Amino acid sequence: MTEKATDADIKNIAENEKSSFSIPLSEKELYEMLRNPLYRIITAKDGDEYAGHAVFLITGGVAEIVSVAVSEDKRNHGFGQALIEKIKSISEEESISEILLEVRVSNTAAISLYENQGFETIAKRPHFYEKPDEDAYTMKYELEKPE
Repeated sequence: MTEKATDADIKNIAENEKSSFSIPLSEKELYEMLRNPLYRIITAKDGDEYAGHAVFLITGGVAEIVSVAVSEDKRNHGFGQALIEKIKSISEEESISEILLEVRVSNTAAISLYENQGFETIAKRPHFYEKPDEDAYTMKYELEKPE
């Protein structure tokens, strides 16, 4: 199950950010994003238990995924897929034309998830990431345009 994040979710999201990324979003940043109308933060839950989250920005008719992370003990149970499907659903509701993201070239699990969800690699960005220095793929999903 996915739902809009609340203040009560921020601690779990921040902890998952720290365990998932070398440069995580902080609690302060997450609280600010939660209150910023351009950002959306959603969570995946396993019953009442936090399983993962996604943060994305909507601006200029485009959704840009900032972060997707599933707790280590909840991986490979469909939560990442559910989060991406929810991003696509929200984007469609808000008449977004495309969804963009960057992913480390070494993150084969995430790349596979995104490809299975219809994302295509459109560019390679040298030295995009720090800690460690690594290239990124830019991936794009085009939403169907309403007739």
